[in-house]
Amino acid sequence: MINPMNVLTWPAPVEGEIVCHAILQGEPAAKTRARFAVSKTGQVRTYNLKAANEAQTAVAWAIKAALNMPEPDANATFGVRAAFVSGVLIRRDVDNMLKLVMDAATGVVWGDDYQVSEIHARIVRDDPDARTEMLFYRTGTVAKRTTPCLVCGAPMKAYPSWKGERRFCSAPCRKTGLTGKEQPCASCARPIYVEPNTAGRTKYCSRRCVKAVKTIALTCTYCRRPFTRPRSLAKGPRTYCNPGCFYADRREKVAHRHLEGVLVTVRRVE
Repeated sequence: MINPMNVLTWPAPVEGEIVCHAILQGEPAAKTRARFAVSKTGQVRTYNLKAANEAQTAVAWAIKAALNMPEPDANATFGVRAAFVSGVLIRRDVDNMLKLVMDAATGVVWGDDYQVSEIHARIVRDDPDARTEMLFYRTGTVAKRTTPCLVCGAPMKAYPSWKGERRFCSAPCRKTGLTGKEQPCASCARPIYVEPNTAGRTKYCSRRCVKAVKTIALTCTYCRRPFTRPRSLAKGPRTYCNPGCFYADRREKVAHRHLEGVLVTVRRVE
């Protein structure tokens, strides 16, 4: 029979910080392969056996009960030691039993099982004290490629797949680090920051200022109502606020001209 404290010294004493030492009494369970089923509509779905899901849930709750962390640590690397004591001689692969423990610890001890850097596991069969004993401990920190911000020096993520190097950690640092200049808005005179690649094109601080400069205030020729229009469309001596006013004014002019022609014809007959 394996002593519960043996996992602390087997195969060597634990050097890292122990975060969980849990013991689940009962026959150890193994991870089963996913099953496939075809529905009546022809769709294929995968599922696991109910007993395997229940065993993984029980292991997860045992780990939570013994864990001394409030939430999973996504920045550390971990070591795992597991001792599986079986009361029968049934064939169970130790790697499948270890896989169940690893899946149960994901989201509880660590964020992703890629953080596990070392594993030790053993199995003992035909022992009356059946149990699953688990030990989790920190071994270091997750290696991340970083580069410092050119302005504040804060570390930033950097991956080889990124094209070009990231130089600034945030928009304020980018604004400070780029060699630009300040100039007044062409409409409201408020100072705006202009980057070198947009020099000569940035003139206004907002769309409201763009609209204020590129529109003109007019008075409708027909209804005398004030309105605004882009300067490029404000051409000609007569301007109308909408097509209705344009056609109404045109009908009145045609009628007036027709009436003048009738009067002239009558006078000639006399």
